[in-house]
Amino acid sequence: MQRVRPASPSSGTSSKAPNYREVLRARLAAGIDVPDVIDFPSGIGDVYNYALDGLVIPLNDLIAEHAPNLSRWFEEYPIHKASMTSPDGEIYAINHFVLPNRSSYRSRRT
Repeated sequence: MQRVRPASPSSGTSSKAPNYREVLRARLAAGIDVPDVIDFPSGIGDVYNYALDGLVIPLNDLIAEHAPNLSRWFEEYPIHKASMTSPDGEIYAINHFVLPNRSSYRSRRT
């Protein structure tokens, strides 16, 4: 996928190629040439449906093994974990968010 120079955060424009949404939608529909990591734009569809089609994998084990700060954040804020958990109990996508009090998480890394 082609990338363009990042826009400034205040410009309200995306840093992705102008046709990112269309290219991603076509790749997902075809089930071929799907990237390893996807930034799902809003309105592109339900990530859970892509999981049912085998196009995305559960992240639960990867989070547990490689994301201790996110795991801790989920423990402290279970409502956020619940909002990212699909009906089958798996997490297939992480919402865009900012961790509260980020400096305290950095100092507690194991």
